[in-house]
Amino acid sequence: MYPSKLIAKFNIIFPFINTLLYIFFLFFLCYNSIIKVIVTIMSRRIIMKYHFLIGEVAKKYGISNQTLIYYDNKDILTPNFTHDNGYRYYNHMNLERLEIIIALKNSGMTLDKIKKLLNEESRSSLILTMSSQISKIDDEINRLRKAKNYISNKIKYATSSSKREINNEILLLTEPKKQYLRVKSLIGNDDYITPRNQLKEILNERKETTDTIPSRYQVLLNSKDFLNDVFYNIAYYQYEVNTDNYSFPVLKIPKHNYVSIIHFGKYDDLHYTYRKAKKYMKENRLTPIEYIVNLPIVDSWFEPHEDNFITEIKIHYTASILD
Repeated sequence: MYPSKLIAKFNIIFPFINTLLYIFFLFFLCYNSIIKVIVTIMSRRIIMKYHFLIGEVAKKYGISNQTLIYYDNKDILTPNFTHDNGYRYYNHMNLERLEIIIALKNSGMTLDKIKKLLNEESRSSLILTMSSQISKIDDEINRLRKAKNYISNKIKYATSSSKREINNEILLLTEPKKQYLRVKSLIGNDDYITPRNQLKEILNERKETTDTIPSRYQVLLNSKDFLNDVFYNIAYYQYEVNTDNYSFPVLKIPKHNYVSIIHFGKYDDLHYTYRKAKKYMKENRLTPIEYIVNLPIVDSWFEPHEDNFITEIKIHYTASILD
């Protein structure tokens, strides 16, 4: 009976062993394919962990896929590798280079110069060029800030002046101490370009912004001419500044009182407003001193129609009787 039991047990175990051998045989036959699949999966995971597809890069930096393809074709930014299926893969070094390209392009540099800089020149040249671009960016920021301040102040003064014109107000105000660049009107009243250009050249000596000061040219009349009803004989042009660090002398005006009146309309009609101010000052026993300031608030730069021009007239005064 013993041999028969042994045979019975063998008959039970043999199919199991046979199955294992069959599985091992199949595994051996498919070994290369399995290894290849495993390697492919692991490689893809590694690639996706340290690389970015073109769509991901485009979305991250707010540019289009076509832009990245163009950079690749022009040898400006080449991806780390391109897959057999045509997919472009970018690594972190590629992204750093792209950030430099975007920064230089936004600063005004052409793609040809960027390509030459990144592909041919040394690291020291790159640093030098980027430092130069920073200076250009600062200049552009200053220019835009000045333009913003100019427009903001035009809107501010135009709005407040329009309300005063409607209310027909004449105000007695106090002006704090201020500094001006002042040039004399030598050629004639019709030539306002020459003195403005002279002031512009002086201002260009410094590339600083005047954030707290409106960018406004002012026209000055002599108080004697004002009293004699000569309202269009320009004596000086001036520009308010916040520093005296110029080669040209800066005039410092102390704190003073002045009459403020708004003229709404053409420059040729300013004499009506001047006479109104003169009448007011006589009635209130105020004497004009030094110069009368004509301050354009809304002019041809801001408004094409002369009827909508707004000008503030500022008259320094002392409390005494007019002759």
